[in-house]
Amino acid sequence: MSGLLAKIKNMISPSHAEKAADTIEQKATDQRVDDTLNRVPGGDKVAEHVPDNVGEKAADMTRDTFGEKQPDKPEPSA
Repeated sequence: MSGLLAKIKNMISPSHAEKAADTIEQKATDQRVDDTLNRVPGGDKVAEHVPDNVGEKAADMTRDTFGEKQPDKPEPSA
């Protein structure tokens, strides 16, 4: 994990991460994402690359990254 990401992770509590993830799920609905992409120049080209349930996926990533503190996994040796 990069040094900057580790510092940010240590500044965010698991409860704040859970609240942020809940907000992402509520606000980043498929309809809102589609509406936004329709208003942005070139959004139609990006829209085909945006996965379904992007809000849920972003929320899950937030929980995985900033949720309960877990020891860093050791780097695999070559």
